[in-house]
Amino acid sequence: MGTRVSGKGFMAVAVLAIMVMFASVIPLSAGVNNNHTWVKAGWKDGPVELPGTLDEIASLPLPRGNYAVSAKLWLWNDTGQIRLSNCKLSLGGSWDWVHEEVPAIQHEAISLQVVGRITGPGKAVLECFDQGAGEVTANWIKITAVKASRLRNVPLD
Repeated sequence: MGTRVSGKGFMAVAVLAIMVMFASVIPLSAGVNNNHTWVKAGWKDGPVELPGTLDEIASLPLPRGNYAVSAKLWLWNDTGQIRLSNCKLSLGGSWDWVHEEVPAIQHEAISLQVVGRITGPGKAVLECFDQGAGEVTANWIKITAVKASRLRNVPLD
């Protein structure tokens, strides 16, 4: 036979369940750093013409902290020849690099990832260049930063 909960008892259980459910998303105090993980993301649909030398095509402003940052974009080559393109994602002194041959009249998807710490306000920066100088465009650019209280970047086995 089941236990019957009175109206007051049911209400207390419901309030407790709601408090537990939202405890991880409601800060205890506005002035206290609770080391919550959070995500900031940005997008730029494009097309963005790649410059002839390495230069910023998109960035995501961030407050100081530890971050895992990823960027995704696709490069479109509107010419009849293969074009070499390069992109770099950086955060502070950390960076990732990709060198891509984009086939004639086709696109190539690119993804980059970097982890690092910035000690003051800064930004995650996506830079690219087209060795064909202006014949490749970047499209559907996304940059996502995940802030963490601690970060460890280690060599893989």
